[in-house]
Amino acid sequence: MESKLPAVIKLLERSSEGSEEALETLGLSDGFDYLFPGPFDPEKCSKNTLEDHLIQTAFFATAARKLGLDGCKKSASMSMRHMLYTYSCLYDKKFHTDEPLDSQGLSEDMLNFVRELCRTMDMLRMVEDNEAQKEAKNAPAAREQSHRSKSKERRRE
Repeated sequence: MESKLPAVIKLLERSSEGSEEALETLGLSDGFDYLFPGPFDPEKCSKNTLEDHLIQTAFFATAARKLGLDGCKKSASMSMRHMLYTYSCLYDKKFHTDEPLDSQGLSEDMLNFVRELCRTMDMLRMVEDNEAQKEAKNAPAAREQSHRSKSKERRRE
């Protein structure tokens, strides 16, 4: 997949190395804010609601695994471990379900993932096009600079 979006990969590599220009392009030059959700309140969450959240997270983790989204699967599994611990502390028993999870529900979650991935790919293609256009505009100047540097080196020799 990387080879399909070389300019996006290059941009993200530069930003991960601290390039101010790349961070500015991504809108990250000033860091970012994240609004954390409020803490879990067991007084406002019924046993059934917590069980539903566990099942929904199981669907999410399984859909992510089946689609090869390892980071999403890992995050969902970690969240599920926290929910299972909370469940066992609140209800003094381990959570379990006697029936297999619904395949249709899993398919719906996978479909939602794929739709989100398609929107993400559209956005990445737009960034790829913009970055490729920037590179094309800068290429003649970069070649000229490289040519001048080589000429200077030859004269020194």
